[in-house]
Amino acid sequence: MRKLIVILPVLALLAFSNAYSQAVSAAPSQGGKALLFEFSGLSNLGANAYEGGIGGKYFLSDQTALRVMLLFGMSNHNNASGNGTKDDSVQFGLSAGLEYHFPISTSVSPYVGGGIYAASGDIKNSNFHGVTKGTYTTLGVGVAAGVEYFFNKNISLAGEYQFGLSATNSTGTGVPSQQDLTLGFQTADLTLGVYF
Repeated sequence: MRKLIVILPVLALLAFSNAYSQAVSAAPSQGGKALLFEFSGLSNLGANAYEGGIGGKYFLSDQTALRVMLLFGMSNHNNASGNGTKDDSVQFGLSAGLEYHFPISTSVSPYVGGGIYAASGDIKNSNFHGVTKGTYTTLGVGVAAGVEYFFNKNISLAGEYQFGLSATNSTGTGVPSQQDLTLGFQTADLTLGVYF
């Protein structure tokens, strides 16, 4: 996570350093389309966890894009203390939002945006006392800021931070129902874009 905290501001700094000398429109323009591959929750990436999604982006105008993603997450965690506790979870969801781009060169485009998302999942906890299972549903709204770098007219890589409000309702066997409301930084994402 520390590397990501350093990398994204450096990308932003490089982007804005050319702001006044290269004020030309970054690709793509109105009608541009891309297939997106998103990697979320970068602080949790590892062999035992994955968060991300696949989706698409369509530029409604030269600077405004609509983004829709199908989300997927899974994790398997064994308790390091050796007490036999294991947590498994699987999550599916959908997100939609708008991005507003500030193209400052032919290859760099900072952007801001906002959107909504919904996700649901299953959690299973195993230990010496037995197994508890639960389900949860999350609804959220948020804003994002990021930088998209175009390697060429067909391939881009974007990094962004998301800040939002989410409400989660969870129920399960052997555990009480619970409602949580969270406000704050939700995640940091990397998104590979393939334009066509």
